[in-house]
Amino acid sequence: MGTEELHELPIRDESPRLNPQNVGDRDLLWLDLSTVPEPLWVETHAELSSLRHTVRRRGAHLVVVLPEHRNERLRGELNPYRVGIARPPASEAVRLHLRLASIPAGEFQRPAPALDEFLAKSRSMLEIGHFAEFVVRARMEGHGDDFAAWCAWARDAMADHTKDVAELVRDRREGPQRALLLATAMLQGAHPDRVSEAATALLALVKYSRHEDETPLEHVDLAVRFDEIEAETDADGNVRFKKPGFDAAVRAHFWAHIPELRRHLQEWVGSVVESGGLDDEDCDLLVERFASQCLHPLYMTNLVSLVERWTSEPASKVRLRAASQALKHGLEHPEHGRFFRKTIYEWSKLTNLSPALTKVLVAICAEVMAVRHPPQALVRLHHLARRERLTTDARGALVRLVREGDAWLRRLLLQRLTSPSPDERIRVADVELFLAVGDPGMVTESRRSARPLIEDAVVRERLAVGWGVVFEGRSHEEWGPFARSWLRAAFEGTRHRDRLLDVLITPDRSDEVLSRLYVTARDLPRAESGETFTPGERDRRAFAEYVLHKIDAAQGIPAA
Repeated sequence: MGTEELHELPIRDESPRLNPQNVGDRDLLWLDLSTVPEPLWVETHAELSSLRHTVRRRGAHLVVVLPEHRNERLRGELNPYRVGIARPPASEAVRLHLRLASIPAGEFQRPAPALDEFLAKSRSMLEIGHFAEFVVRARMEGHGDDFAAWCAWARDAMADHTKDVAELVRDRREGPQRALLLATAMLQGAHPDRVSEAATALLALVKYSRHEDETPLEHVDLAVRFDEIEAETDADGNVRFKKPGFDAAVRAHFWAHIPELRRHLQEWVGSVVESGGLDDEDCDLLVERFASQCLHPLYMTNLVSLVERWTSEPASKVRLRAASQALKHGLEHPEHGRFFRKTIYEWSKLTNLSPALTKVLVAICAEVMAVRHPPQALVRLHHLARRERLTTDARGALVRLVREGDAWLRRLLLQRLTSPSPDERIRVADVELFLAVGDPGMVTESRRSARPLIEDAVVRERLAVGWGVVFEGRSHEEWGPFARSWLRAAFEGTRHRDRLLDVLITPDRSDEVLSRLYVTARDLPRAESGETFTPGERDRRAFAEYVLHKIDAAQGIPAA
C-alpha cells in the first residue's frame, strides 16, 4: 500500500503457512522465524521462495528474521540475500533499556562497579534485559540513592541462590515451615496475614495434620517463623525475603525438585485467587509467578487448565482478571507466546465457548495480542465475532481494531470477509461484519504516507465480491442505506468516484440491483433523513447520468 510502516507478516495457523494475499503493493514487511519450532520452520522454509516471487511482483520489501542455527540451512536461491546482524555492545544494550524506561541519561552515565562486574561475564541479551529491569526496580523501590547502588542491588537480585535455597529447604523439613516458605515466595510483597492464610490453605490441600495438640497461644509467632525462612517484613509491613531474587529461586526449587507438589500447587493457586482475600496487585503477582513456572513445554497446559477453570461458571471479576493475567503472561513470553496464540486460535473457533472465556479472549486479543501481533489478534477476533451469540463484544473489538489500525489490517480483514465459507452461519456473520467495516471512508482515507485502499486493484476486487454477497443475501431495505453512503462518497469526491462506482456496479449484478442503485444515486438529495448537499441540481443530474452510464457499460449497452 505504499506505506512507510513496517508490518509483521503473519504465519497462518494451518497450511499453507504464508499467505501471498497478505502482500500488497509496495508493502514493507518482516517475517519472524527466530523462535518457531522445527516442524513449523520446515513448512515455512519451503514456502519462502514462492513468497519472495510475490514480494517482487508487487514491488514490496520483506525482511525475514532467522535464528543463527538455521542460517546454514537456507535454500540455495535464498543464500545471496542473507545478511548477518551483530549484537550491540553489552554496556550500550543496558543503557538502551534504561533510556526506554525513561531514566534520565545523567543518572546512568556514572561509574557502577557492579555493572562492570556483571558484564565481565558473557551475557545473553535476555540476561542484560533482566539486569536492566532490576536496576529500574531498585530505583523505583528506593534500594539506594544512586546508579552504583541500583546496579549492586540488581547484581544481587540476579545472583544464583540455587545452593542456598536447597540448603534452606533441606534444613526446614516440617510441613508448616515449607508451606510458609513457598507461600512467601509466591506472595512476596503481600501482608503477613495473607501469606500465613495462604500457607495454611496449602497445608490443608496436601492434607497435613498436626500431631501435637497446641493452642494458638503456644504457636510460634509469625516474626520468628518468617525469620526461620530468611524472610522479614519491610518498612510497609509486607513480607519479603532478605535477599533480592531469593523468591524466584525458592519457586524454581519447589517446582523442579518436588514434582508431586505441582498438581497441588496448581489447585492451591486457583483456590487462593478464588478466595478473594488478595488485593488486585497481589493476585496479579501470584498468577504471574505461577505462570512463570508453567512456561516450559511440559507444563504450559497447566496454565491453560487454570484459565479454563477461572472462566467456568460462576464467573466473577476476580476469576476473570486472573485468567486474563495468566494468558497475558503466556502471550508476552518471547519463546512460548506462540503456544498461547495457537491455544487462543483453537478456542476462538469453538461454538460452545463459555461467555466468561469469550469475554477474556476478546479483551486479551484486543489489548495484549494486538500490540505485538495485530494480524493474529484480528484473525482470532474475527472467529469470535462470527460465533458470538448474545453480545457483540468481539465484533465491536474487531471493528475498533481495523478502524484504529492502518490500511494493511483493513485489507487483511476484507480478504477474510470476502472469502467463501461453506458454513451458512459464518457467511451471515461475515456479511454483517462487511457492512460494519466496509464503509467508503475506511477505503478512501489516506493515513500517514499510505495510499488509500481503494487504489489497490486486489482490494477493489474483494470489495466487489463482498457487495455481491450483500446484494444476493440481503433485501434492499437492509443494504440500501449502506449503498447510499457509498454513492454519496462517490458523489462528493471526484478523486475516487470511478473506483467507488466500479465496486458497486459490475456486469454480474442483477437488473433489479442496478436499477435500485440508479434510483438511489438519482435521489441522493431527497434521502429520507432530509440531508442536503451543497452541489447544485446540475451536478446532481450529471452524477445520476454518470451512474447510468456505468450501468449501461456493465450491461454491455453501447453508449448513445
